[in-house]
Amino acid sequence: MLFASKINEVNATIANISQEIEDLQARIEDLRIEKLELEQYQQQLGSAENASESAIEQVKTALAMIKAISPAERETFKDALISLFDDADIPLLASAEPDPDPEPSDDAIEDAIETSPNGNGHNGHNGNGNHHETIDINAIEIGVNDLTASLNKLGINELRKLAKKHRLDSKGAKFILIHRLIESGISEADLVAS
Repeated sequence: MLFASKINEVNATIANISQEIEDLQARIEDLRIEKLELEQYQQQLGSAENASESAIEQVKTALAMIKAISPAERETFKDALISLFDDADIPLLASAEPDPDPEPSDDAIEDAIETSPNGNGHNGHNGNGNHHETIDINAIEIGVNDLTASLNKLGINELRKLAKKHRLDSKGAKFILIHRLIESGISEADLVAS
């Protein structure tokens, strides 16, 4: 053959290019998998952030209630929160989500406020004759009537129905559904109507 050496050279070049293409395709697949894993991790971070923000708001509400009803219990509440960080094996509540502890009723809070001598939820003294700072109970956002507390009282299936009714994604854990509903602009009136 007149051009045998040239043909062999071209065939070798083609084989090299084919191998490079296969290597690039394998690399593309690896990058695609890595991208999917990063997207899943990003979603988990977003869920953790939403849960953290929701938890912080609930802690603020609980702290406001404790200040209004029994200020001496602030340290107990603080210690309970700190003890959570000592337990490294707190399970995630992704599938089985029990209903949260019931919020105190309006009547229970009103009774606690009305039975205190100064009407602000405590007796106005700290035990040594000094007056505490007066707490304006109306200025404290008590969680029993806020939207987050109302949504927390609903079961997971009720939250999913509510999300579907408002054309929202109805998948995910309870705290994700609550966050999604709040972000959509849902109001207390929407809960009564459903």
